[in-house]
Amino acid sequence: MPSEIILKTHEELEKEREFVGSALEKLDKLKFWRSHFVNKKFQPAFSDFNWERWKEIPFLTKKDFIDIGFATLWDDFENSAGGDAYKYKYILRTTSGTTKSTEPVLLINEIPQFFLAPQRSLRITGSFSHNLRGLLVAISGSKRNGGKCHQFTLLPNQLNASAKYAIADFNADFIFAFPTHLVNFSSIFLDDEFSLISSVKGMALTGDFVSKPQLDNLLKFYGKQGVNSISLDSQYSSVEAGMIGASCFHLQQEEGVNVYHPVESAIIEIVDVNEDGYGEVVCTRFSDRDDALFSLLRYRTGDIAKASFKKCKCGAFWSFALAGRKDFDYIKCGGAVIMRSEIERVLSLDAIRDWIDDWEGEAREVLVGDGVLGELLLKLKFSDKSEKHNKSKFISNFVSKNLFITPTDTIASLVEKNKFLPLKLDFVEDFPPKNKRLVLRKIV
Repeated sequence: MPSEIILKTHEELEKEREFVGSALEKLDKLKFWRSHFVNKKFQPAFSDFNWERWKEIPFLTKKDFIDIGFATLWDDFENSAGGDAYKYKYILRTTSGTTKSTEPVLLINEIPQFFLAPQRSLRITGSFSHNLRGLLVAISGSKRNGGKCHQFTLLPNQLNASAKYAIADFNADFIFAFPTHLVNFSSIFLDDEFSLISSVKGMALTGDFVSKPQLDNLLKFYGKQGVNSISLDSQYSSVEAGMIGASCFHLQQEEGVNVYHPVESAIIEIVDVNEDGYGEVVCTRFSDRDDALFSLLRYRTGDIAKASFKKCKCGAFWSFALAGRKDFDYIKCGGAVIMRSEIERVLSLDAIRDWIDDWEGEAREVLVGDGVLGELLLKLKFSDKSEKHNKSKFISNFVSKNLFITPTDTIASLVEKNKFLPLKLDFVEDFPPKNKRLVLRKIV
């Protein structure tokens, strides 16, 4: 199996070769990319481009953005687009910084020129900043297109049943949401016979995996609301790269909602592919601007996926299934964030570290009543096998009380609030070598 896979057919690669070579030559005129090439000791020579040469181009990471600095990005922006800065075309955004491997990165994004927002959309994400940014983008896109859009933004953690009248009056025709927050929203109103979203015809989910329990919860909610036919647009995107993958009806039916076709407007690769076919998702996106501003070249997303080459009924050949994060450093689960570094911190504490040789973790979401709760299973390899039965209860209690899965809550405190399921432990004899296994993964 090749260590790097470009998710395009041979015909597509040949068709795009000349365009890619021309786009690469434009990049070398921008300060940001010149700095990147110098830092990586790469000598650009794109006049006679071929796809073997492509493999020599250095990857870009979040740390590279920090090393080069936002000031360099801003210089390119002012030199190329500064005169348009106040014409509703651009927005400053930061990456999440969830993993703490780097600080959050400040970026400039271009608002799509032909942004067409649904007329009346309900936006349900977990933070005020996400909702506000979505609202600003929709307003800006509408101003540029001369259209109109109306958005109702919700913070599900601050909702109660009294909000139903305002939501119903809004009469939304579309929902944009993060899966966990949409489930929180639906759980609040699941037993209410009040017609809340019967006018909704479409829904876009992004930001994380969609688990089967989450989907079951949503289908139950929509059925009660009289929504029997709805188009589900499952997207895979990032702040840095924009849209990377999009699902289709046929993929959803055959593979589930966490499998995507690579978007045609980008070059998607899977690199550092292991024996099982899993590797890191890399994204390239060339701007259609003459100055190549806002292009992104071989950006390592930090996400792990497995590619498949099989013709879909929609006509696409390539698809890829997301499996988690590189080094599996964190997983979002049931409204919490389970971090590998936090698990390792707790397992290395004096009270238990001498008992445990190695570990793996599996996170999942479980449908409980009308809601969806997260659950963590830790598989442990004991230093002394004879001790595992004597110590298991102590370890379970100790980890539950010390493992933080939100900034302020441990597993134990969330269990008390009925917001997470109790920790599960399993004891194993051995694990495969670390370079051939997923240390922390999400079961969907």
